[in-house]
Order: sequence, then C-alpha cells, then structure tokens
Amino acid sequence: MRDLVERPVTFDYGYTMACSACPAITPLTSTDYHHEINQAHIACHGCGADIHFGRAVMALRDADDPALDDDYLATVAWYHTSTHSDWPWGSRTMPAATLAVHRRHMPEDAVDRARVRHENQALHLGTYEAAIEAMLRRMHDQDDGGAQFFLYRVALRAADLTAERGWRDENTDDAARISQDDLGDADVVRYLNVFESPGSISLAVRPSAIATIQRIGLPISTLPGDVEPSLLVKVGELRAEHDRWEPERAQLKPSPLDLLRREASARREALLGHRSRARRRGLPGQLPRLLEEQYLSGVSEPVRERFTGAVGAWHSAQEAQVSDTDYVTRYARMAALLTQHRQVRHLLADADLLSAGASPAALGMLLRRGRDEPRSFRRSLWALHPPLRRRLDVLDRGDIERHTRAEEGFAFGALIGVVQPTLSFFLEPLLQPIADLRMTVLVAVLLLGYAWGTTVWRAHTADDAQPVFDRVVSVLGLPAGVVLGLAFSLTGTGSEPFEAVTLWHWALGGAALIGAASLCGGIAALWHRHRPGTSPWWVGLVAVLVFTGAIELIDSLGAAVKLGGVVEIWLGMTAEPWWALLAGEIVIAVVAWLLATGARLRMLCLAVVISLPVAVSRLIFSAPILRENALDHLLLDGVVASVAGLVAFLICVVAGGRAGVAAGVACAWPAALLTALVLTLKFNHPMDLAWLSVRQVAANLAPALLLLTALTAIVPARGGTERTVQR
Repeated sequence: MRDLVERPVTFDYGYTMACSACPAITPLTSTDYHHEINQAHIACHGCGADIHFGRAVMALRDADDPALDDDYLATVAWYHTSTHSDWPWGSRTMPAATLAVHRRHMPEDAVDRARVRHENQALHLGTYEAAIEAMLRRMHDQDDGGAQFFLYRVALRAADLTAERGWRDENTDDAARISQDDLGDADVVRYLNVFESPGSISLAVRPSAIATIQRIGLPISTLPGDVEPSLLVKVGELRAEHDRWEPERAQLKPSPLDLLRREASARREALLGHRSRARRRGLPGQLPRLLEEQYLSGVSEPVRERFTGAVGAWHSAQEAQVSDTDYVTRYARMAALLTQHRQVRHLLADADLLSAGASPAALGMLLRRGRDEPRSFRRSLWALHPPLRRRLDVLDRGDIERHTRAEEGFAFGALIGVVQPTLSFFLEPLLQPIADLRMTVLVAVLLLGYAWGTTVWRAHTADDAQPVFDRVVSVLGLPAGVVLGLAFSLTGTGSEPFEAVTLWHWALGGAALIGAASLCGGIAALWHRHRPGTSPWWVGLVAVLVFTGAIELIDSLGAAVKLGGVVEIWLGMTAEPWWALLAGEIVIAVVAWLLATGARLRMLCLAVVISLPVAVSRLIFSAPILRENALDHLLLDGVVASVAGLVAFLICVVAGGRAGVAAGVACAWPAALLTALVLTLKFNHPMDLAWLSVRQVAANLAPALLLLTALTAIVPARGGTERTVQR
C-alpha cells in the first residue's frame, strides 16, 4: 500500500513543556529530561517562571503537525502494535482471565458494564514511534514481556471521515481510555500522547474509520541482526566477572524494594493463573550499557531505558533459561525496529492488505495491490499547485520511496524549466523599464526556493540514512526535470538544444540546483541533530537566498560561456560576488556556529591549521609583485584562499556526514578569509587591499562551495542527536 505518506521517524526527539503562567513553550533535550536536571525544574523561555517538567506539562512537539489537518488524516500511514493477530476485530473481546478476575471482585451487573465498555473501546493509532514505544511499555509494565507482538500499518477511509476539531490533552481530557460512545458524532479524535513518543499526536477512532490494514510479526527475522563474534567475547567477559561475584551477592539480604517487587510479581502471576517460574541467572550489570552502545545509536536515553527494560521483561518471561547469546540476539533483532525503521516500514508497506472493510476506496486499494503503480507526471504537476500545498507533504516526509521523491522533483523541475524562460521572454521586457525586475530569478526563487527548499529541509533530517543509490535517485529528480523543462522551452524557438551555451546551462544548472538542495539538507541535518522534531520559521528565507544564488549563477552563464575556456568562464562568473548566495551561505554558517556548542574552538583551530600553512607557503614561493602582475596576484590569491576554505569544508563533511555540510560552510569561510588577509601582507599597502581581497574570496568561494556541495548530496547522516543543553 504505497499510496500512503510516511512521516519522518526519530527516536532521538526532544520534549516541549508548557508554562502555567504564559503561553510560551519551552524546549527540553531528551538528556536533560532523562536526568531530571535541576531536580526536574527549568525556566520558561517566555516569562522565566519555574516549570516542574514532566508528563503533566508536556506540550505538542510540533505545533504545525500536519495531523491537525482533517484532510491529511486519510493520506498518512498510522501505526499500532498489538498482541492480537486479528486486530482490530478479535482484540475487542475481553480476555477470559480478565473477565474471571472481575467476577471474583465485582457484582455481576458491574462486570457486564465493564465488559461492554471494554468491547466498545475506541481503537488507538499513532506515529511509528508511538506504536513501538507502546509495545515496549506493555512488555515491561503489563506482563506482556513474552507475548508475540504484531505491528500494523493502518489507512483511514478517505470518504466521509469526521474528525473532532482540535485535539485533546491526555493529561486533562478523556482520550486514552474512551469508548466509541465517547467519540460522539466523530469518527476520529486527536489527542496529545504523553506516554508513547510524548508530545506527538495519536488518534482514537471507530473501527469503521479504518479502511485497510497491513501486518507484520515482531521481531522481523529478515532484517540484518547477526551478532558479531567480538561482541560475544565482550559479553563472555562480563558474564565471567558477574559469576565471579555471584556467591557474595547471594549472601546479601534482598532489600525491602526487592522483596516488594517479588511479592507483587508473585501475586500478579497467581491472579492471572501463571505458573511460578524458577529463579534464573541474572544478567551482568554492564551488559545493557554495552548493548545500548552497540545497537541503539541515535536513540535517546529515555527510549533506551524503556527498550532495555522491555527486553529484560522478555528475558524474565521465558520458561527456560535464556543464554547470554540468545539474549543478545533478541536484543539486536528488537533494536532493528528502532534503528532500521525505514526497512521495517518498507517491508510492512509491501505486506498484503488483510481487509478492506466496507470502504469502496479501500477495496480499490486491494484490487490494485498486485502492482505498485508509480505517480503519473500529470498528477505530480497537479500536486504542486499552490492551493494544494498539502500535497507537498509527499516530499516533506523523507521516508518515502526514492522513485516517488525523484518523480515529484522531476515534475517540479520541469515546471520551473518551462515557466522560467517563458515568463522571462514575455514579461521581463515589459517589467524591466518599470522596476528593473528580473522575472527569471523571481519566478524560480518563489517556486524552487520556498517550496522545494523548505521541503528538503524537513525531509533531510539527522536520521535520514538512505542507501547511496536511493539518495542519488532522489537528488537527481529535480535537476533532471529542469533540464527537460528547458528542452521543452527551447522547442519552436529556433535555439539549438545541444549547442555550447545550452549544454553549459544544463550541466552547471543541475549541479547548482543539487548543491542548493544539499546546502538546505546540510543545515537541516545539523539543526535536527540539536533540535529534533522542530523547524524554525525562517527555513523558507534561507532556502530562498540559496536558490536565488543558484539561479543567478545559472543565469550568468549566457555571457560567461562566450569568453572561451573553463578558466575564462569561471573568471567571468566570479567577477562580482553573488550577494544572495553569499548571504544564504553566511546565514547557514552563523546558524551552524550557534548550534556548535562545545565545538567552536575545534572549528576555529581547524580553520587556522589549514589557512596558515597555505598562506605562508604562498607568501614564500610566490613570484615578485610588479605593477604589471599585481592584479594577477590578487586573483590567484583569491583562488588559493578559496581552496583553503574548500579543504576545511571537505574535512568537516568527511568527519560529520550530512550535518558536516553546514559545519563545513561555517569553517570554510573563516579559513578562506584568514588566508586572504594573511596573503595581503606581501603587498606594500595591505590594508588598502584587504577589502578587495575579501571581495575576491567571496566571489570565488560562494559558488565553489555551492558546486562542491552538490557532491555531498549522497553523503549519509552520522549518529544521532548531540547531547547539548538548550539554554
């Protein structure tokens, strides 16, 4: 069922807390939340009031969550985990053991009311993260550690779906345990989930609101989950150390808390009719930390703790003794649900539809199940029409198939390729005398910058770790569409589609557009690493600046190509700085600098280490400066300084992955400018040439960074969220 939109997934999200004194929302990192800094107190970002943070004051993580839009509910994939293989139908019957317990402690009429309410409960759907964390909670807290779980992918019916306005707060409103009668006239009630993936939107729905479901058993045996021999060696060492101290631990009396836990466990097993299990060997104390570091990279500390507790509950629920190897294997298989979520959801999306219910639309999906029909070109163009902006969520949500991302980008690029030269040809001559307006740049910026640029920002998050081939296919869609659109626009104009100017336009235009998208993706990855789950309001402005520079660079080719070879073309294009592109890169550098808490000194040291050797060697080995070659020296110095900046950029990208793109821009500019200023010392009046040197570096480095960034589009992410404190 590939028609559903997938939302980006991260298990390294932060939290947001509401203030009782003002409407401000205060962000909180997962690390601070887990360690309860300042005895679980923080200052409100709005009024400074003290907030005792926790579930009771949890706020919506994303105030612009598309799930708040009624039209979006049926287009997105929702998830649920259950121990029932026939959910949502068979799971509504009250279990016989629970019914027997009620009858022993409640009057018969009360038992009937409880049974009717249980069997009439609303069904609950949520994000992928919420579904997985709900399973972890049930394993640890509800004696389901040894149960077989199933992950469900759910599509709501599109026709006549009634949703309650707004959303309920699970802390204050009926949401988590409501019956279908409590839904009133609505089919769907949104609520703020404060237990699983806290701060996300979940749904309480009627069974009739579900159109189709897909199911897969957990854990998934087909995912890579082999345990490395070197890890087993470390586990064996921990076990030997643990067993060495076991006799001394056995002589210690259990604490009152341990006794209380044992008594509660025995009562629960007796109440549910479970057989008492023999005492088993405990796990080495350092084993959970070892496995967390091995298998839960990029997962926040609160989720790590819940996950380890859930796997520990599985270990305790087994009738037979579980070897350390079996425990580690189970841990690795379950961890794949968090760290390989993209593959999990792809497998689930390919699973058979179990039922179409009574929905004609769902029946249509079932009949089309045999073929994965691609999105048509016409449909993609229509999806980009401004009144249907919500369709851009197909692009916003990064976890969609590569062919869909590429086709949407291709259609978008073709639209730009046709509109840009067409409007330029007809309207620019009319508007130029009035306001000196460059319609070519304006139209491309509005369409490419604000729409596609913000899309790239939200899609390229820190956890986006697509295979290389998928990333290549995804990023080529947009420039390929631009090339085709330009070819369309040349038809009938008498222009040769394969002459030198056109070929230069196509080649450099594609690289510039990929570079612009990669710059947005780089700063997005760095931002989401430090501020997971949020996007700043100025995203579109940054994208507009970057794409404006890219389009202006492409627009300058017409005159530059006539100058001759590659060197002459580059000199013609870099005669003056591209101010929009320069401004966009400076903004990215500033944001990266502000986010680089604790890494600023390293960035400065890297810039100095690169620039000083380059500048000193240039000062030593450069030819004497004469009146005739002074300008050549200045131009070559600008190129040398730019090369120093590019080297710093590449080092950051290699070290930091996609987030290193933004850090590289922040490091490249200081390295290049420092090199340029040092090189002015060889002139008689360096202060007089400082501005010219800086200007030349700006003219060279900005487009060079843009084009070099195009190569980083296939760079994967590195790790997860930085453990920084938001002040």
